[in-house]
Amino acid sequence: MAVLAGCAGTHTDLPTRPLPPPSSSTSDGGSPDPSPSGSPSGSPSDGLPPARNGSDLSACYNARCEVRLADGDTIGFAPRFAVGTMRFAIGADGMTATAGYPDAGGGMQSSVGRGGEMVMNGIRIQVEAIAGSAAVVEISPSST
Repeated sequence: MAVLAGCAGTHTDLPTRPLPPPSSSTSDGGSPDPSPSGSPSGSPSDGLPPARNGSDLSACYNARCEVRLADGDTIGFAPRFAVGTMRFAIGADGMTATAGYPDAGGGMQSSVGRGGEMVMNGIRIQVEAIAGSAAVVEISPSST
């Protein structure tokens, strides 16, 4: 014979709020893992600040974004800039952008160091941070 004991009913005097997330996690039963999961692009472990648009390079179509770039990334811009795409080469000392002109053929290239700024065809690119082969940049239309 089995005996089950329990309590039925509702408790309206208890608070109803979600539980807070755990303060730390461990992956191997050892010390807490200091890196948060699901963090924005750029984290304390890689030395880059988070970028407003993360790694979403399509956010830059109208030259209004802050993104994390990796070496070899390419951004496509609106036709009004007359630049089909820009490809980025990133190294420890700086970044190079290469732009192609789809209608006229040819292209141009510009390089900048940490914290520098470049302007190409009405597109301003400010390098906010570089770590290894990645960078956080702010892209905006240029007034010049």
